[in-house]
Amino acid sequence: MKMKFVAGPRLSFEFEASSAKVAIEVLSTLQELFSEEECGACHSARIKHNMREVEGNRYYNILCEDCGAQLAIGQKKDNKSLWVKRTDKDGNKLPNRGWYHWQKQGNPEQQANSQKQENDEDVPF
Repeated sequence: MKMKFVAGPRLSFEFEASSAKVAIEVLSTLQELFSEEECGACHSARIKHNMREVEGNRYYNILCEDCGAQLAIGQKKDNKSLWVKRTDKDGNKLPNRGWYHWQKQGNPEQQANSQKQENDEDVPF
């Protein structure tokens, strides 16, 4: 069966599905990866998909062109499947539906420790 999925005003996908099961599998992936309508941080509709390669590894995300927030897209070890990262490693929901602003220092705990060390060094005694 021929299928068409429209993921907003700029994207549409057409595919062939041999069964309803295959159609749902394809549709669920397309919906998860391409139905994001706005940035979860600033609610701008100016978002775009992005891929970058670092040392042979590919990283996928969705970027907000207005505030610079990003939504990470993970990939399975077989490099065949992608999913939107909306939970942490323990399965807890992330704030802003997974959208975040990248920070050079790493996670907030590392930043707090880094700031504490800097403040400790400023003490004159």
